[in-house]
Amino acid sequence: MRHHLLLRTLFSIILALLIGPAVIASTSRTITPDSYEPDDIPAQAKVIVINDVPQHHNFDHAGDQDWV
Repeated sequence: MRHHLLLRTLFSIILALLIGPAVIASTSRTITPDSYEPDDIPAQAKVIVINDVPQHHNFDHAGDQDWV
């Protein structure tokens, strides 16, 4: 359980650093769901493989959660 918290924290930090400005700039336009939806609960999470193609997730509605 502890490693899930660590991964979630790291993912949140990475998202804030990488897409924080884009999220702020996009508040006035509609954001479409990404190709990984549904991924709103841990059971729907997609695997991230080291040195593989990056995954780009959108928070497309209020309260959207993206689990990996």
